[in-house]
Amino acid sequence: MPPRKTRSRGNREADGTESLSQSSENPSLTAAQIAELVATTVEQILAERSNSNPPPDQQAEEIKKMREELENLRKERSSAPPPPPETYQAHTDS
Repeated sequence: MPPRKTRSRGNREADGTESLSQSSENPSLTAAQIAELVATTVEQILAERSNSNPPPDQQAEEIKKMREELENLRKERSSAPPPPPETYQAHTDS
């Protein structure tokens, strides 16, 4: 009985790099086209990342504004006159 051939279970992207190196299998793509595809893919990935995470400078600015707003609210609260005391009448059963 002949030995069984085993096939690696890598993903298609990893398998695709091997087929790209063998240009006779896929002669329809030129090096320029491949470079363009790679550049486009990288741009898309970077755009998605930048949308999900604002730049550090922007985050720092937002944090600074929030801290200033919090400080202003604390100042307003401390400078405002205290609320009038609630009148409480004790109930006595005598």
